[in-house]
Amino acid sequence: MGAATGGSVATDGQTIQVGGTSGVGGRGPYDPPADTDDDGISDEDEVSGGTDPAIADTDGDGCDDLLETTFGECDTETMASVYSCDGEARLVLTMATGTGERMSDLTAEITPLAGGFAEDLWPRTSAITPPGAGDFADDGTLLFVDPGARVDYRVLPYVVFRWEGIRTYTLRISSAAGGVLAEGKILWRRGRCPYIE
Repeated sequence: MGAATGGSVATDGQTIQVGGTSGVGGRGPYDPPADTDDDGISDEDEVSGGTDPAIADTDGDGCDDLLETTFGECDTETMASVYSCDGEARLVLTMATGTGERMSDLTAEITPLAGGFAEDLWPRTSAITPPGAGDFADDGTLLFVDPGARVDYRVLPYVVFRWEGIRTYTLRISSAAGGVLAEGKILWRRGRCPYIE
């Protein structure tokens, strides 16, 4: 049996790719482990962690397994996920009691918990409930948010460079006086986006 030539072709003719994509019977650096339910946790980790690799939300509480295991709790209103290169998260945050706040005086601040940067996510108000919980100008602009109102935030991710994995953030809504009126948590999982090379 002769030696492989150039370190790239074995004696049986099988090509061995080093540091590239998968060869026959091998796994390249970008091949993810099996994740049957596509919840961001590998089947192997789900089995060892006690969740079902075939069901994204094992206990059926509205939070998928990755969201719940990452934050250690489930709250479907104050926790949300972004699971694509350019999707959006939705959080419905209940404003703290107190005096009504002028919408223009509210600050929506994104703070990274693990990885990532504050500029990754872009919060925008999309709705306020129930009707009458805020005062609107003639052009539909929201002027005031009443105490106890539920404000629906759309959180859009910026896609400015390639990365893979999980990042976590808080969305904190504060008044001009500095008081925190509401707070939520966001998980952003992303793989390799085909249009970001």
